Amino acid sequence: MLKFLKGEKPLTDAFVVSVFLVLISFGIVWTLKVTDVFSDFANLLIASFLITIPIRLFVWTAVLRCAKNTESGVFKAVAMLLVVADMLHKLFYWSVVAFSLAEHEQIAAKQDARFDQCRSEISTTYDQPMDNLYGEAKLVYGRGDPGYKVLTRSRTTSYHCVISASGIQLTESGYVKWFSYTKDLKFAGTYLVDEVELTPRFLKLQFGLPDNGDGIRVSNWYAFESDAGEVFTIYDYKSTTLWDPDSDLPTPEEFWSSDRIETLSVGGKEDTDHKAFVDWIENKHAAYLRRTRD
Repeated sequence: MLKFLKGEKPLTDAFVVSVFLVLISFGIVWTLKVTDVFSDFANLLIASFLITIPIRLFVWTAVLRCAKNTESGVFKAVAMLLVVADMLHKLFYWSVVAFSLAEHEQIAAKQDARFDQCRSEISTTYDQPMDNLYGEAKLVYGRGDPGYKVLTRSRTTSYHCVISASGIQLTESGYVKWFSYTKDLKFAGTYLVDEVELTPRFLKLQFGLPDNGDGIRVSNWYAFESDAGEVFTIYDYKSTTLWDPDSDLPTPEEFWSSDRIETLSVGGKEDTDHKAFVDWIENKHAAYLRRTRD
């Protein structure tokens, strides 16, 4: 670094070193992501730090080199002020980031501890083995007081656990899985697991315009997520002119506005409860048909 600042090495070498360091940073970030060492939030912060630092070092070096080689005292002073100000700014920024990360980890640890407390209380109250109770360590809203949702492995029973100053309140109920549509939901690794017969217009009226498909075989899709974090998609397959422009197939717009029963594909994973999802969407479709006929 000192050789670059003194002018003993050209800036092109500094640029090459910066690119090399950025590539190494990408490799470290990818390794951390694959090995799942840190949370997604921590990975984002680490990636931002590792990738921006080499770039900053190159910019600072370039500015200081220019200041060193100029005859203008004003330019030198301004260049030094800019570099120092940028350094202080980044120092303040990363101090805030470090504090946010620490606070985020503390909240996550507190949520985990409270969730384990709920599991322990449910195990004692309802005589359930601890290893038969699972769920996500996050608060669930919209069902009375905010609390933790705990399920049995067989998914036959659901518990709602509320921790307050007065103690722990538990509610036991039969578990009924629910699903929600999410526009532009990010997902990966799904493939054909089932089929369902629906009128495409029902989906459009119920959930709005579909997301754009992937390639020419799938024109559009709808993505849903269960309360257990499972992702399911409903999509057409080789059913529109996007696949065969010279055929009598409908355009994507015509297809998704049709009231004709169509066989649509259901995407998901083999280890997910896609039968429950199909039952749920078929029941909604049946209710829609009853309303339109009355």
